[in-house]
Amino acid sequence: MIEWVDSLCWSWARHKQSVYGPTAIQPIRGTLGSVRSEGLSAIKSDAKRIGRQPIRSVATRGRPIQRYPEVWCEDALKIARAIDGLPPEKLAVLTVHYLYHQCHVDKKLFLVHKLHGKPLNVRTYYRRIHGAHCWIAAHIS
Repeated sequence: MIEWVDSLCWSWARHKQSVYGPTAIQPIRGTLGSVRSEGLSAIKSDAKRIGRQPIRSVATRGRPIQRYPEVWCEDALKIARAIDGLPPEKLAVLTVHYLYHQCHVDKKLFLVHKLHGKPLNVRTYYRRIHGAHCWIAAHIS
């Protein structure tokens, strides 16, 4: 791993978690999953649901609304711009490695499998992190 890229990636991850919450990747839950985790208040909330999609207001005319302003600090902006064209398999590994750093490696491999759809071993996992670091270093320098 490249140390200065690693420190920039950690700042990117901290900023991403502050904008999107504790985990940037939220699982898609249906009504039953919401009830199991939040209780019956999930059904009684003011946001009515049809299946997994919330009913959108007439004022927005079906357009998605961004609820949080996405303002990046300097280091996080460098990484966000550098990973713009990163291949999806490396982006999945990079995202899981920095956003789920508390998880054990087995859990990280499972999350990469869920994100990208292909199973990995530990050696390939760390090889892809190194490849992502090289990509970032080439695009920042």
